[in-house]
Formats: sequence, C-alpha cells, structure tokens
Amino acid sequence: MLTERLAHLVEAEILEKVPYQSGTADQESAKALRVAGLVGEQLPRLELPGHQDGEPLDPAAETAATVLFCYPAPGRPGPLPDGWVDIPGAIGRTLENRLFRDAYDAFRAAGAKVRGVSTQRPDKQRVFALKEGIPFTLLSDVDLRLAAALRLPVFRAGQVLRLKRAVLVVDHERVVHQARFPVTDIPGAVREALAVVRQVAAP
Repeated sequence: MLTERLAHLVEAEILEKVPYQSGTADQESAKALRVAGLVGEQLPRLELPGHQDGEPLDPAAETAATVLFCYPAPGRPGPLPDGWVDIPGAIGRTLENRLFRDAYDAFRAAGAKVRGVSTQRPDKQRVFALKEGIPFTLLSDVDLRLAAALRLPVFRAGQVLRLKRAVLVVDHERVVHQARFPVTDIPGAVREALAVVRQVAAP
C-alpha cells in the first residue's frame, strides 16, 4: 500500500516527514476546538451533489459508519491558484484521496463507506475521480451547506472558499464519533479513521 511505501521511504531517510497542515491551526485553536466539539453531535440532514452524475446524496451513508474527509481541492484538473503550494494545508489533497482509495477495501470490510468532500463542482471532481481511479463518492459542497451546518474551517484561494482538511467518522444514526482537525499527518489520519470505524461498527 502507498502508506507502507511512504513509511519505508521515511525510515530510509529518503523522504522527510513534515506536517501537511502546519501553520493553519493547532490542537488548542478555536477552530480545532470547534471541530472537536462535533463529537457526540448529530450530522444534520442535507444533500450534496455527487461526482458521478450530480444527483443529490446524503453525506451519511446507510452503513454502520461513514468517513467524511474534507479537503481543499485536488491537483487535477488544474490550474491551481497562484501561490497554492505556499498556503498552509493546501498540499496533500491528491495524496489524501489516494490513501483513502488504497484503504477502501479495508473500510468496506469494516462496514463503512468513504466520502470525500470539497467545494469543487461535480464535473471537476468527476475528472479527478476518473483519472485517479477513486472508487468512492466525492461530494460537492460548492454552496458551503455542509461547511455552514457544521461550521467547518475554510479558507479563500483563487476567489473561492475552500474546505480545510478534516476527517469525520459518523455512525448509522448520524452521530459523530471522530472529528479530526487539523490533519497534519495524512497517512496517520487514514489509519486512525479506520480504527475508529472498526470500533463504531463492532457488534
């Protein structure tokens, strides 16, 4: 898996492990505390267009658990706004999708669905999903309905409001069991989400 290959490269000192969202928020910031406060709350009922055909979907699937990972925007299709790589937390959006893609079978085996959420339009998400072989649904929060309902952290780039990276795990009754922000370790966040899913879905 990609996660394991990255870990080996770090151990061999070929790659350096650095925070993906350094500078955006720490664990004690108001935004981080607000997201952490979602644990125990119920996901509001709303619908967002999915990337496959733009049809509205409930972010919470009818499964034992649902993982919702929010991200700013993928690198494809471009172009990205000027200075994108200098924005704290902006890089890593393609890696995050790939890691959840690689772990998708494990999430399914644990009884969960995975859904990515960004403020991109469904047609742009569809191009990215086809290019990267994404097996799960990408939801478009282009109108910021989910962001507003949960008061999720956002930032502006290229005249567009974008979601900051966060990971939520909700159960079949829409109750939030995990709300991680900031996400400074993407591979670790994927592993952590899978561990939470297994706890939530356990009989």
